[in-house]
Amino acid sequence: MLEAIPEDVDFGYKPHPKSMALGRLAGHLTDFAGDWALHTVTKDKLEFAADHKWEAYAPKSKAELLARFDQQLPTVRAELAALPLEKWTSNGSSSLAGTHGSISRGTKSFASQC
Repeated sequence: MLEAIPEDVDFGYKPHPKSMALGRLAGHLTDFAGDWALHTVTKDKLEFAADHKWEAYAPKSKAELLARFDQQLPTVRAELAALPLEKWTSNGSSSLAGTHGSISRGTKSFASQC
């Protein structure tokens, strides 16, 4: 999907004023296959402080976007391949600004406990 992005794309493009810009959306996809995936498979608990400042990644070019994706993916693939079966079926947890919830690996659904 990322390869289909034209070389001269306008990463600031939004089909609607309420839409996410194309660059931010493309960056979001690289995070799913990169940092977010790595943290969810290597940590039993994700905790974010109330003052946690997350900076959304927005690439400046298609080449930068693909380089980031290609750099992060091998590490995530290796961690997934090494993940023991019991980790796939165990529940993890997350905490964001004092709100607690549980996230599951495998086929179980998300459940929140506020």
